[in-house]
Amino acid sequence: MSNIVSSKGYSSSYRGSNTPGAFYQVLTSDFGANAPAAPTLTLRAATGTLASSTANVKITWITAEGVSLPSVNAAIVISGANDGLTVAIPAIPTNGATVIGWQVYSQGSTGAVLLDSASTSTVPSPISITTTQGVVTGFPIATTSIFLNSYGTGAGVPTVDLSGIQPALPSVPAAGSATAAGGSADYYFIVPNAGSQWKNYKPVGVMRPDSVAETAGISASYPFDCQSPLYPGATPGASTYTQVSVAPGTYMVMGGNLFVATQTGSQNIAASFIGAAAFQVTKGTTVTDGSVTWYCLGKATLVHARFENTGNAAAIPTAQEYDLYEN
Repeated sequence: MSNIVSSKGYSSSYRGSNTPGAFYQVLTSDFGANAPAAPTLTLRAATGTLASSTANVKITWITAEGVSLPSVNAAIVISGANDGLTVAIPAIPTNGATVIGWQVYSQGSTGAVLLDSASTSTVPSPISITTTQGVVTGFPIATTSIFLNSYGTGAGVPTVDLSGIQPALPSVPAAGSATAAGGSADYYFIVPNAGSQWKNYKPVGVMRPDSVAETAGISASYPFDCQSPLYPGATPGASTYTQVSVAPGTYMVMGGNLFVATQTGSQNIAASFIGAAAFQVTKGTTVTDGSVTWYCLGKATLVHARFENTGNAAAIPTAQEYDLYEN
């Protein structure tokens, strides 16, 4: 009689960290959608209300999580007094969160592009799309082109990628690039840290259990490291407060909460510190600090990675599972 017991299909792989370590699993679908390529613009003479000008248009992607960074600008000359445009989307990205919609931002020759959110500004009219960060205005992804009848009057383009649980993976410059990155790009994983398990003084180990092939020429420098950036007005080791300029996308941790600056352009924090209590807010709340807007990402910290590119063209790392841990 056989004593062999058939497998029940249980996974014998342990994914975790021994106490007092830390562990966090980043899934393939957690990464945001990369910014779109420029939309295609086609002039439709004597069909709309656009005055003579140079039309400027950008688009963003919408995912279940939120809105991506904007595309590069597309421009076309409007020669008549009553023209319109067809705006067609580029290829939809497949390297991160699933794209469920898109937005149009437009303006004439002067000024920054603004969201086309009015019901009369496009055909078809934009609709409300629900994301985890609230309701946004745009078009379902099945609508691949729209007729632009008038320029946008809504909000400006987003300055921070909020289309995923994690930011979209970066476009890494080609080897020998003249950019400051010069063939490399920094990336920051957002890691929940309500229990303060993650420690800044420890290296972060990485496992990629799916064994997905990386984009040709792309590699990551190991180990990663854990970072909790200070509030930019604080001087380490000193009790003084300094008013400084903060660029969009700047991270900082205050009272265990991770924040990212989302205002348009580099702006100054308040002349006097607004107080630590002002930053004790829930995830998804914004805090006004002088001319800086801080968006709360919850009780979290950052794990810093650096991707390098040995290829001859810019490339984006492949979205895949990353298991991050500290022991």
